Amino acid sequence: METTLRLATRQTQRQLCRCELFRPCFCDVNRVNRVVGPEVEAPSLAADEVRMVFVDAQIIHGRGSVCQRDVFHRHFFEFLRHPQVSCSLLIFRPEYNLPANDQANPWEPTVPGESSMTHLRLALMALLLFSTTVVSAADFPLKQGDIWVMAGDSITAQHLHSNYFEAFCFARYPQIKFAFRNSGVGGHTITTTLARYDYDIDAWKPTVVSVELGMNDQGGNTPEQYIANMTKMVGRIRAGNALPVMLTASPINNGNTMANIGGNRRLHDYAVLLKEFSEKEKLAFADQFHLLIDVWGTNKPRENLANALPNLQAIAQNNEVAGVEHLRAFLLEQSKSPVKPVSMQGDPVHPGAPGQLMMAAALLKELGANPFVSSVTIDGVIPTSKGCVVENVKMENGVLSFDRLDESLPFPIPEEAAAVLPLFPTLTELSQYTLQVKSLKPGIYTLKVNGAPLSSTLSPQSLAAGVNLTELAYAPRPASIPASAIVVQARNVLNAVAAKEGLVGQWRGLSQRAHAAGAAPELKDQLSELTKKVMDADDRIREAAKPQKLHFELAPQQ
Repeated sequence: METTLRLATRQTQRQLCRCELFRPCFCDVNRVNRVVGPEVEAPSLAADEVRMVFVDAQIIHGRGSVCQRDVFHRHFFEFLRHPQVSCSLLIFRPEYNLPANDQANPWEPTVPGESSMTHLRLALMALLLFSTTVVSAADFPLKQGDIWVMAGDSITAQHLHSNYFEAFCFARYPQIKFAFRNSGVGGHTITTTLARYDYDIDAWKPTVVSVELGMNDQGGNTPEQYIANMTKMVGRIRAGNALPVMLTASPINNGNTMANIGGNRRLHDYAVLLKEFSEKEKLAFADQFHLLIDVWGTNKPRENLANALPNLQAIAQNNEVAGVEHLRAFLLEQSKSPVKPVSMQGDPVHPGAPGQLMMAAALLKELGANPFVSSVTIDGVIPTSKGCVVENVKMENGVLSFDRLDESLPFPIPEEAAAVLPLFPTLTELSQYTLQVKSLKPGIYTLKVNGAPLSSTLSPQSLAAGVNLTELAYAPRPASIPASAIVVQARNVLNAVAAKEGLVGQWRGLSQRAHAAGAAPELKDQLSELTKKVMDADDRIREAAKPQKLHFELAPQQ
């Protein structure tokens, strides 16, 4: 046994710290808790150590008593959810017959002459390796019961990318209960945010605090001073037993790229040191700065054109303007281009909806948000699905129809920001909401959802390969065609989030007065009432995020 463990450990280039062997007859509450309970609450493993847990095949396969299985599953999966645990699961093929009852000894050889050591290696079904490392991109820092406060400056206070981030989480994780609170204040730095921490952040009793600051800090702080202040911020977050999540500031949208960093140099330096700091402190970290700067910088000429187009089109109508025929020719060629000019809107520091949607997507991707919504494959009339339920599959007169009820919703993308989807593919990568249909006859097909056209240009080849319904749902369409039911469901979540934000703004001012020295008792009562209203608004968001059954029809064009 020891030899086998040393070999497995050597392959990880890490030091073996501990091994636990679980089997049903020994799997009581106390034994499980030694591994997945208190020791996980306060991990003490060094960064180069690894803990190894061997899980009995009987438990993996659901055998053993109900009590044993429930105890194991409950504690084991709570352990896996811990933010400071990075896990990988190696499955071994069973090559033995499981005993018929819990008391039988699966570690005894069943083949004459087989050593107990050999049999033991065959009996082990799962090897779990984990270490206390930086939260990886696969560990999105959101779990049951979380209250996530988003600390920031005016960019956060716009309630744009923060709303999109929040709406995504409600749409994608409807199975868990959580809440978001926006704590962005215009002009604030790390220092001024710390000054309001007690009444504006800690008063929410957060379990997660994300920090998105730096735009205003760069005026008088070197990168080293920035990290020194961020160290104080992390200490304050941890003092409240919350999980810190470090977010770099967004770039200034001034045409800079990494090849010509210019006015973004200080924010770049902040981002580099913040990553190093997060690795050292084992913090969740997301770098939107470096994901966006080249995209925004390269797009800047097209953005300038997009902003100028209304004026250029107006000028093109004036025959008195010299050279107007050349302007008209330019505008005609521009209209034919498959690459449309896209504006981030807002100003270079404060992007509008398109730019902030990209910010939300960058942060979600960096933090490891789940990109999968659901998938459906239909071959003939035989459906295969994941993340949804498919019913009533029919093929009548060449028309394929079915009902689909998803477990979650695609990325809620606001109408005013949808134009950036071709510019930033991450948006649809984060929304894998797919349909695959095989064995179709040649032709061009129209896909309808709840009777409304979703796309009228689908080929059998594209459907056989699979299409992302997110891309189809948010593709440009004439004003005469209403938004798809897919879009309506998702945007209902956005609307519910936006409705809550007005209450959160009121809450900050009342909380500041209620926490002031000598505050009247009735202020705390008023704050409690307002807090209840905010929580009720959370419930309305959760209700809006419940997927509705959709009816799909796929028909060949006549």
